[in-house]
Amino acid sequence: MPERSQIIEGERLTGDGEPIPNWNPTDATILAEVDSATPGQVDAAVRAAKSAFEGEWGRIDPFTRRRLMHDFAALVHEHAAELGTLHTTETGFPNGFAFGEAVAAADYIAHFAGWADKLRGAVVPTPVPGLHTYTIREPVGVVAAIVAFNVPLMLTAFKLAPALAAGCTVVLKASEQAPFGPRRIVELALEAGIPPGVVNFVTGGPDVGTSLVEHPDVALVTFTGGGRVASTIAAAAGASFKRLLLELGGKSANIVFADCDLDHAVQGAGQAVFLLTGQQCIAGSRILVQRPILEEFLGRFEDVAREWKPGDPFAHDTRMGPLISEAALSRVTSLVEDAQRRGARVLTGGGRPQGHTPPGWFYAPTILTNTRIDDPICEDEVFGPVAVVVPFDDEAEAVTMANRTRYGLAGGVWTRDIGRAHRVAASVRTGTMWVNSWSFVTPGAPFGGVGDSGPGREGGIEAAEAFTEVKTVYVPYN
Repeated sequence: MPERSQIIEGERLTGDGEPIPNWNPTDATILAEVDSATPGQVDAAVRAAKSAFEGEWGRIDPFTRRRLMHDFAALVHEHAAELGTLHTTETGFPNGFAFGEAVAAADYIAHFAGWADKLRGAVVPTPVPGLHTYTIREPVGVVAAIVAFNVPLMLTAFKLAPALAAGCTVVLKASEQAPFGPRRIVELALEAGIPPGVVNFVTGGPDVGTSLVEHPDVALVTFTGGGRVASTIAAAAGASFKRLLLELGGKSANIVFADCDLDHAVQGAGQAVFLLTGQQCIAGSRILVQRPILEEFLGRFEDVAREWKPGDPFAHDTRMGPLISEAALSRVTSLVEDAQRRGARVLTGGGRPQGHTPPGWFYAPTILTNTRIDDPICEDEVFGPVAVVVPFDDEAEAVTMANRTRYGLAGGVWTRDIGRAHRVAASVRTGTMWVNSWSFVTPGAPFGGVGDSGPGREGGIEAAEAFTEVKTVYVPYN
């Protein structure tokens, strides 16, 4: 029997649409039949959000919103182990990391709770005598939040927290591949005292997302996922001039200079590309290495790749789980095979892992060499544990190669030269750059990209303000 997945105005309901099987990627068995919302149920969820926005939630002062959000964050933190277990079960993400993601989601909600009473306007000087001019920030209204499967707990917090802080209401659609963790977070919002209708939850496939994006009462769409879906969303949203926040893919360059701390750099490179089985938009999948250290880097990096051996995601020593689906496994396999036909050399990996890996959609950590910077494997997002190592000669060439991409989400530079670190960070066109590190994402800092990585920022005051409209008020003194 399908799940009762929909949460509309505080009530758990069964979607009347076609059920979708939810697979366990670790053993390739079906976990559950997940129900899908119908267009009518999507409409009911949006109407509930609009009613809450125009009603109780709209009347709640920002100080009460702050308190309710702190209570919400505390409950998410209290249930971090449960949320981590749900995450690992439905995505195969190693449980220790999944628990950490749940804690980080709670931290994001707590951080944005603090913005609820601090989103202020300004007094604007004018040339007209006796005219007082000021601005105020108001919530945009109903938000459609659509999250991907790979870090579902964090993505849910990324979207819910700033929207609630700004005073918006939300209809959240989780990926049909990972709905259970996000749904539980919505339940915890209700348990924390956030009124029914403020946060609603729907599940289903692309048709559910389309109904949500096209709804006339949705004012803003925030989406994390692939570029092809995003372009469809943008077209649908553009018809009614909805605001868009899109966090899409990446093909991030990780630049390793000869003067770096090599031990540190190879470990960081492994984390950058193999964490989440490479299913991360910020994956440092293009590793650019200065020629004098190329062979030594490759030798050490091959050893690091072996440390990321896939295994049971509930085992305490597992660092890498399976890919999310059979289709994902097929796509990664196809891209690597195509690269080999074009002349790429597989240093390690390149297929299903050997040994006693549990059944499921596992792929070995893979390092490719002997590729050109314009090969498809260097340009297309693989979304799997595949690193391409490409040599460079000098700083100018490294920057040119790093910028040879339609994406611009993240990047890294490894060097002991602080001047070079700042120059490269300033020269690479991307939303985030890490120096001698990778993967730090904190609530107070904006996160987002340029180019095909999408417009908008999550994190920081930029995210909170993105869910507001600015109104100008003119008051003559006489």
